[in-house]
Amino acid sequence: MVMDEKPLVSIVIPCYNQGHYLRETLESIEQSTYPYLEIVVVDDGSTDSVSQQCIFDLKGYLVKQLEVKFITQVNQGPAAARNNGVRLTTGEFILFLDADDKIDPTYIEKCLWILMKYPNIGFVYPSVQHFGARDDVYHAKPYSFEDLLLDNFIVVSSMIRRRVWEEVKGFDVALSGYEDWDFWIRVGAAGYIGYWLREPLFFYRRNDISRLVVDNNRRKILLKEIQKKNKQIFDKYFGSEKNNKKKLKYKLKQKLSYYKWKIFVLYVRLASKMPSTYKEKLKRFIKPIIKKIFKYEETGYTELVQDQVLEKNEIDQSIETDYSYKRNSRYIQVMSTNLPLNKKNSILFIVPWLVVGGADKVNLDLIQKFIEKGHDVHLFTTLNHEHPWHYRFKEKIVNITHLGNNFISLNELLDYVNDYIQAKKIEIVQMSNSQLGYQIAEIIKTSNANTKIVDLNHMEEPYAPFDYFRYSVRYKNWFDHRVVITPYLKEAMIRKYGETAERVTVIPNGIEVPTSYDSTSYLLKNENEIIEIGFVGRMEEQKQPIDFVKTANIILSRCKNVHFTMVGDGSLLKAAQLLARSLSIDSYIDFLGSSNNAPQIMKEKMHVFFAPSLREGLPIVGLEALSLGIPIVATDVPGWSDLIDNGKTGFLSPVNDCVRMADYCIELINNKVLRESMSRKGYEFVEDKFSLNKTSQVYLDIYENLLNS
Repeated sequence: MVMDEKPLVSIVIPCYNQGHYLRETLESIEQSTYPYLEIVVVDDGSTDSVSQQCIFDLKGYLVKQLEVKFITQVNQGPAAARNNGVRLTTGEFILFLDADDKIDPTYIEKCLWILMKYPNIGFVYPSVQHFGARDDVYHAKPYSFEDLLLDNFIVVSSMIRRRVWEEVKGFDVALSGYEDWDFWIRVGAAGYIGYWLREPLFFYRRNDISRLVVDNNRRKILLKEIQKKNKQIFDKYFGSEKNNKKKLKYKLKQKLSYYKWKIFVLYVRLASKMPSTYKEKLKRFIKPIIKKIFKYEETGYTELVQDQVLEKNEIDQSIETDYSYKRNSRYIQVMSTNLPLNKKNSILFIVPWLVVGGADKVNLDLIQKFIEKGHDVHLFTTLNHEHPWHYRFKEKIVNITHLGNNFISLNELLDYVNDYIQAKKIEIVQMSNSQLGYQIAEIIKTSNANTKIVDLNHMEEPYAPFDYFRYSVRYKNWFDHRVVITPYLKEAMIRKYGETAERVTVIPNGIEVPTSYDSTSYLLKNENEIIEIGFVGRMEEQKQPIDFVKTANIILSRCKNVHFTMVGDGSLLKAAQLLARSLSIDSYIDFLGSSNNAPQIMKEKMHVFFAPSLREGLPIVGLEALSLGIPIVATDVPGWSDLIDNGKTGFLSPVNDCVRMADYCIELINNKVLRESMSRKGYEFVEDKFSLNKTSQVYLDIYENLLNS
């Protein structure tokens, strides 16, 4: 087949009585970052009137400005529906998608990057995000044909080359189930290998009753059917009846695989019925056990090791000695012709993870503002992590790649980064607290000379084993500009780390400020008899949650019209709860755990915000508190001292001085007029100095100056 400069992807969707989900499926395809698509929906003789009407209503539906093809056949099953659908398409690549499932916008593009890079790869299969009756992730495993004969870890909604489907003559319509497993076995036997795309970019709708559930209940019967049909293949790998020893070994492995699968299914079903807090505890406890004893790949996989040390590590050494860029020219050529129109700068954020925290809130807010101002924004994370804020970022930005989750080969990761920057014509790379980002800065600059790198540092931690101020020194020559969030940090970067003043700009963290002081609702809340003192942050040593509980105990010994709220999770949460219980004050403190709704909790409940931190950058949660008119009692450390006008918008206390901190809190508890005065001044201060609209524009001005220099 001649390779088209705009290769077509054919999406085939069998539909039997699932027409009511079909619009969602098509809408997810419309969001795809890859534009050259054709779609065929095969109505496999639906009998449900609602499904039939939904399919009828979608006739003429456009995806990527191309009309979706609909065909109807007498019910023959999904295998025949897929085969018949493929025969009506012409694409170089094929993606099968069921009518009730969805895909991530980047799924097709990422599959194509692999298939265009590696001619020997026949198909790409993803990890799976379940939704509906279950909310969890199925991680597959690296491709092994022998493992595939034991258990099917490849979903049908994988992307294949057309020639693969043609060579194996599609799905076997004679099978009574597991026709996809049979298909992948025949593909592997024909010499084609698969590539595991580790990100869960395929969304599989789980229902209590589905064809997969029915097939799984018939697993032993269907497996015998597949083995009988493909006897020559199984005999080749596991021996014939004459080779009893090899055959016995296969049967034992098969049984072990089956029982491992049953145990894991039981674990998933139990976990899915538990509240999220218990589910996470169960996962932390049982995941390592399953992984070590049963070695079941669904519980984890090899990751790119990123040792957080100040010295050079294996990644630095590998980049220096082993890396040579292998350009994916076809991918770059195809995707660079599909850039968004009327966009300003193309900006790529490189961050370590997407978690509940101040630095991530800063990045999220900046991304939102940049998009509002007409810029094209992309995001890479670099650590292998669950990224609990992924969906918050995904609401704002389509182009997200979790490098640390997706790649175990450093060279492959570097190739992807370079290909992506060139395909998307990235002009600005905005880095923030990413160790791997620093390490690959040289590769980015040497391979993409016109791309500018801007580094954002949030906090200096000179007494910690690792901090980004010290770590960044080795890589600073690859940065075109540096950003810090306080004047103190700029002075430290110049005096201690050898930067020049003109290369460093102070840009404080910005937030969306309520439109008026009255809209904070603080005056209404200030009428309450019970005063609420709040903590929001990670339950770690830096934030000193134990000091919060100790201070609360002192306050309660002198005041009774007070209550406390702690929002956050971490390694010290249990210790804080135990301390509160031992002091008999646990009924006065609500431990709410981690929350994506902390600003609303602050607005509705808190009269005073209390932060006994050891150190800070410029705390975004403090800005949020002041913008909501909440006075702050905090420790006198850089970050808080940059934010609080002592005695006017809050109070500053020596670190670990719980008595002094209690005194300040009690002064606010007992003085309604003082609370209102500090509330107004705090709001006015943030509105004037920390408006997100103003701070985001400073970044954009820096980008513009760099690109024009």
